[in-house]
Amino acid sequence: METLRSHYESRKKRGEAPSDVVAATEFEWRDAVRSSHGSPFWIAASLVLGTAGTAAGIYLLLADSGVFPSRQEQTTWGLVLVGASLPTLAGGIYSLLPSTSAPETWWNVYKELEPRVSIGVVPMAHGGATGVVRFGF
Repeated sequence: METLRSHYESRKKRGEAPSDVVAATEFEWRDAVRSSHGSPFWIAASLVLGTAGTAAGIYLLLADSGVFPSRQEQTTWGLVLVGASLPTLAGGIYSLLPSTSAPETWWNVYKELEPRVSIGVVPMAHGGATGVVRFGF
């Protein structure tokens, strides 16, 4: 958000039109929201690799000795696999949760605060008309 603010301020200092400054800042903000989401490929890869590694590690910890030459070596590899794969699996699961990134939250608040304006003309009973402007928040 600090980057967005500094870009906004630099655009204002360069003397760009206020509407152009706002439009460019909104575009940059939407882009920051999009980039804060993880790639579906990496989410799927972390889920698959995390699940496979954790399952293999748990199998090595629970299986009878014989998979490796010694039980100690089997337990060591089981612990290494679980220790390395469980954070990967947790990261993949975390990526599936609804996004709570700051740029997205602030963007939603900004869009909700944008005033809604309606303009209308109401005819009068004795002739003529009255202009009406309503602002909704």
